[in-house]
Amino acid sequence: MALKYRFAFSGAVVSSLYVTGAAFPACIAAQSVEASTVAGSWTGQFGRGQWTFEFRHEGGTWSGRYMDSRFQRWHSLHNIRVSGRSVSFNIESSPQLSFSLSVDEANAVLSGMATVPDIPAGTGIPYSGTRTP
Repeated sequence: MALKYRFAFSGAVVSSLYVTGAAFPACIAAQSVEASTVAGSWTGQFGRGQWTFEFRHEGGTWSGRYMDSRFQRWHSLHNIRVSGRSVSFNIESSPQLSFSLSVDEANAVLSGMATVPDIPAGTGIPYSGTRTP
């Protein structure tokens, strides 16, 4: 069963984050840095609710899930890609949302944008969250 959301846009233009994938395999040390930077739980404001994203790095594979505090139910993240401090992924919704987020230098804030197909380039819905225990 797909979870469906409806989003309203104010027409405000915001900067897009672009995530670039590594062209070469990362060494083990780099994977450890990525895992410790992005992995964990992050809770923050998205749209009209509090959303929590949770990322896990096990056996060289990334997985994740999310929850909107209004519905109190976990859902899977899809197509997770991690590069350094950046993570991008999709969630199953109508319309489909694609997130491009980055962890700040202090390793305390995960922020960026969610984009939706068929809206002008450069617009999106901002997300900013902090680590949660």
